[in-house]
Amino acid sequence: MYIGSMRKSFKDSLKVLEADIQHANTLASDFPREYDGACLQMRMSYSPAAHLFLFLVQWTDCHLAGALGLLRILIYKVYVDGTTTMSTHERKASIREFYAVIYPSLLQLQRGVTDTEDKKQKAVCMERYRRREDEEYRQLTDVDFEREEECGICMEMNSKIVLPNCNHAMCLKCYREWRTRSQSCPFCRDSLKRVNSGDLWVYTDSRDIIDMATVTRENLRRLFMYIDKLPLIVPDTIFDTYDSHLRRQILSKYPQIKELFGPDPFAFVKLWTATSLHDAGWLKILAVAYFFGSFLNHNLFLAIHELSHNLAFSTPVYNRWLGIFANLPIGVPMSVTFQKYHLEHHRFQGVDGMDMDIPSYTEAHVVTNVVAKAIWVIFQLFFYALRPLFLKPKPPGYWEFINFTIQIGLDASMVYIWGWKSFAYLILSTFVGGGMHPMAGHFISEHYVFKPDQETYSYYGPLNLLTWSVGYHNEHHDFPRIPGYKLHKVKEIAPEYYEGLESYKSWSQVIYMYIMDRTVGPFSRMKRKLAKKSE
Repeated sequence: MYIGSMRKSFKDSLKVLEADIQHANTLASDFPREYDGACLQMRMSYSPAAHLFLFLVQWTDCHLAGALGLLRILIYKVYVDGTTTMSTHERKASIREFYAVIYPSLLQLQRGVTDTEDKKQKAVCMERYRRREDEEYRQLTDVDFEREEECGICMEMNSKIVLPNCNHAMCLKCYREWRTRSQSCPFCRDSLKRVNSGDLWVYTDSRDIIDMATVTRENLRRLFMYIDKLPLIVPDTIFDTYDSHLRRQILSKYPQIKELFGPDPFAFVKLWTATSLHDAGWLKILAVAYFFGSFLNHNLFLAIHELSHNLAFSTPVYNRWLGIFANLPIGVPMSVTFQKYHLEHHRFQGVDGMDMDIPSYTEAHVVTNVVAKAIWVIFQLFFYALRPLFLKPKPPGYWEFINFTIQIGLDASMVYIWGWKSFAYLILSTFVGGGMHPMAGHFISEHYVFKPDQETYSYYGPLNLLTWSVGYHNEHHDFPRIPGYKLHKVKEIAPEYYEGLESYKSWSQVIYMYIMDRTVGPFSRMKRKLAKKSE
């Protein structure tokens, strides 16, 4: 198996791992769940860095790659109708978890089935003797039954063991005491020298016997419980949990909206223009950070939002690299981490503990008056960035490490070449652009409830030209796979679904309303409970 192949090359150990996964799939196909008939199936997956790892260290095995998380086992379900949860709802297991728990459990289940079949055959053979034994037991009195269950030495009603050769029975305590004094059976003097503890039979009552089928079902239930606790893989482009504003009805009525899906061909051109202007003006426009640099930085932040939905390229990895590149002028590494939490915002919008866009209880209890709300708006970017780290921290992975390394490298180079002022301009542009700034109004306008019974609000104003049309937020949540520059077409195609909704024309007005309206605060949000689905 895999453990024995640790000394083989990476390629050979991969073949062994794939063979074991295939064997595990064959075993798992024989054990569907009782209530929905779903069978477990597994496949091997590896991060994009695994290709580089394989090229550089071809003489090693899979052990190091598995320990680093470059290789993993993805577990999905196959239902009786042939549908699967592959790429939409998969659990992640490490190689260690596969060989320590999952694979041995499947082998144990297979052995249990084999043992059950053997016992069934033996039961058929023993059936002919059972009737005769029943007749003999019917002739026994209650005293005879008590004698059957008594120890032959101490005459107590204790659990007994049976000697394998002569079949004489005694309790375990008497056996141990007798064995220290003699090497022969106390009843027939048969030799006990070659009798080991593993050779002893346990004398049981028929009521103590558990059916092997029951044991197998219990083991299978435990295996499914273990797998259900493994980390869930959230795909990049699947947003089916939250289905806002009659999304399916809109698609059924206007199927041409599907033609708007896909990557944004102008994203790279816009990013290149924004980063070029931002890079060229670092030393010259330091004094106008609020009126110029903040607009560009916020534009880049919302470009990263577009890239988190894989709208620049059809390949997710390319979008990640471009997101890291767009992250550079912002000064703080956030592109990869933002994608993790933002996708959950779409899947679990309004769910406490899952949607990190919802302010914490501490924020709600402290920010209760005009002054506190004004301070909160100024520093809202810090709350937005730090809230997930306190409420739902996630361990950093391979891509976070790349994002952090490249960003810190650029920041250090800027300080070394241009000095601290240029780096301070970067941070200042990011800070003021996410605080008391018209561009930051979308943080409040999107989901803070100013009108009862409406959860999400759109903004139809001129700043959409600088923000990748993030103002079309109802349209974005209904169709997150449509690029920002096409979202206005959704409203044009299906106007009856959006024109009746409350919307805004000024983000500055939204900020003013939020601060001055005493009925609105951090908890002016619609919340929902996570729907419980049978997996």
